[in-house]
Amino acid sequence: MVEYEPARISLETLAARAKEAGVADHLHLLTRSQFEGNAIAGVAIGAPLDRSYRTAPASDQKKQLEGTPYARLKLTPEQATKINAFVRVDPARARAWLTAPQRAALASSR
Repeated sequence: MVEYEPARISLETLAARAKEAGVADHLHLLTRSQFEGNAIAGVAIGAPLDRSYRTAPASDQKKQLEGTPYARLKLTPEQATKINAFVRVDPARARAWLTAPQRAALASSR
């Protein structure tokens, strides 16, 4: 969940940057009024979040990495998030987030 500050960045710019970075292709806002009815190219508007939404506890984070060779690598927070998302369902996509030295270390650990 991202807290959006309209005084710092427009919603359109935030959505475009998130899409470019490959981290979001839908916006889920607390209310539709936050969207203000403006179309954002290539970004779909999802259902508003329910107020009971909560982030998972830290102990539940990055569970997919556990027990994999990726868990032994020094990953940036961004890499850990992306690799955690793909490691069990699309290993090739998970490897794509590694640097060349990390891929070499992964290959030598098998």
